[in-house]
Amino acid sequence: MEAIEVIDTAVKVGLGAVIAGLYAVFSERQQYKYKIVSEFCSRRFQIIEKIANNCACFHKRLSDYWALMADYFSPDHKGRISKRTNQKIEEADIEFRNSFLELNEAEGWLYLLDEENAAKVLCEYAALASEFYKKVYVNSKEVNYEDLVNYRLRLRENRKNVLKAISEVFRNFQNDRKQKM
Repeated sequence: MEAIEVIDTAVKVGLGAVIAGLYAVFSERQQYKYKIVSEFCSRRFQIIEKIANNCACFHKRLSDYWALMADYFSPDHKGRISKRTNQKIEEADIEFRNSFLELNEAEGWLYLLDEENAAKVLCEYAALASEFYKKVYVNSKEVNYEDLVNYRLRLRENRKNVLKAISEVFRNFQNDRKQKM
């Protein structure tokens, strides 16, 4: 073998090693980036899921409270209820009041996700629910059955807006995920 062939072979082997090394570094960076983006997206999705769940739990407790109050203020009962129904109302009252914490948590998550519009829509829903809670209680003289029906319609409309806003947050998440992947 001549010296030129040895040098030629050494250069080829060396270039092959450099190319393989660069490919390994590039491949590792891509896998690392994909893993980070994947974990970020997974965590963001969990937060969005938690927001939706908190809103659903709040609405269920609101609906339970509304139903008991509607029964209480209905023309058939005219404020006369059994001890058992009164106990149910007290329990629903506590659960509904405590569920505002869940809604507050969901609002905080929305702000942390930089979803200000959705957070504002959620605040409007919470404000209406709070107004409802302050005005509608056992022995309230300010409220009648028709008022309850009107509250129900307004609360449903606001809930629909919240669900649309959360849906928009999810669509934004999906679009961001596609761009990052």
